[in-house]
Amino acid sequence: MKIKSSSTLFLIIIVFVFIFCLPFLIYAWNECGTCYGKGYLSCNSCNGTGQIIQQVTCSKCGGNGQLSCSRCSGSGQERCTFCWGSGQKKVTCYNCNGRGYKGDQKCSSCNGRGQIVEHCQNCGGAGYKVCSSCGGNCNECCSMCNGSGQTEWRNTCSSCSGNGSIYCSTCGGKGGWD
Repeated sequence: MKIKSSSTLFLIIIVFVFIFCLPFLIYAWNECGTCYGKGYLSCNSCNGTGQIIQQVTCSKCGGNGQLSCSRCSGSGQERCTFCWGSGQKKVTCYNCNGRGYKGDQKCSSCNGRGQIVEHCQNCGGAGYKVCSSCGGNCNECCSMCNGSGQTEWRNTCSSCSGNGSIYCSTCGGKGGWD
């Protein structure tokens, strides 16, 4: 077939495009422009996550992120575990090696007891030392909020029932027009 003019060629191209593109055009005309044929939209209340996240004041620390040290109860000091808070410690007498006697006489250093009382070397005789948990600053980081003073509450979104999407109100969830 010989094409006689450019207008005839143009007409043939138009008919060809129309025949092959008609199904796509019909689908596009039937597709909902709001949801683009999906039938649902991302929930605006939860941004599609299905959960509402709220920052609330930490109930454990009251929002300041710190708690009184559990080891020293906020004093900054703990009882010495070597002398149990007395500041003194009984040790074997150096003069008689703990026998109580030197030769046949009672040891004059320990009065025959075999032990003498010294200042505790661990706490320097104070009976207490700097708390090993808080380092003496009396506080520790809140374990519930990790020191931020805020905790996250995650609740199921009531708008989408936790799905993260809602039905398109324009097409009634169908995605297009019948």
